[in-house]
Amino acid sequence: MINCVLVRWTDPQNKDYNNPGAIQILNSNAILTSPNVIGLDPDLEYFVKREPFPYPNVDHRIQAVKTSEWIFDEQDTEYPELKVWKKTYETIARSKDEIKDAVEEEEANANNVMFPYKNVMKYIGLYAAIVRREAKGLSITAKQQEILDKVEAKLEKLWNNHILREQKNADIDSENPIDVDYGWEKEE
Repeated sequence: MINCVLVRWTDPQNKDYNNPGAIQILNSNAILTSPNVIGLDPDLEYFVKREPFPYPNVDHRIQAVKTSEWIFDEQDTEYPELKVWKKTYETIARSKDEIKDAVEEEEANANNVMFPYKNVMKYIGLYAAIVRREAKGLSITAKQQEILDKVEAKLEKLWNNHILREQKNADIDSENPIDVDYGWEKEE
């Protein structure tokens, strides 16, 4: 089985391999059982699908991958009766704003592990009530102190994540490489 692309030439007498308007793709997933196609309409041509380069290993939050596919006026090495349809890849850097958005999203994900959204109001309310109680000079229980300590430890981690995001954003502005995932505090 040979994976191919079947095209129709708009002008089979003048095959222009560099002009996208010169062909019409009829089947991008054609299968041939033999490279020798007998009685084929002269306006039609099969091209062997080739992917000479592997798909790039990239962090899609930092880089995009542009895929290009096109016919080439070169014989296939395995099936010399047919020409080649190549698929190639190009990595394109994302904008600074897009990368900063990805960093902000990772910060939010890390913070959500410590302060799940459904519990945020509970933590804020408990913390404020206990701090208010202390401010009035009232004593707090061991359980209330435990809550204060727990929330303050989480707030410290939130602050550290904020500082890390600011550092990553500064590196992005300076065009220094960053690891979007590295360094976030996530433990409860």
